[in-house]
Amino acid sequence: MRELPVNVADKSPDRSTNSTKFRTEVFTTLFEDICIKPD
Repeated sequence: MRELPVNVADKSPDRSTNSTKFRTEVFTTLFEDICIKPD
């Protein structure tokens, strides 16, 4: 039973990191799209 809360605590920062990483990648992709566009 004690391993469950530890597991959740371990997954929480991981999930947050993945979310931030994903957001950064999306932002970078959009930024590059805007910069590379001939517009």
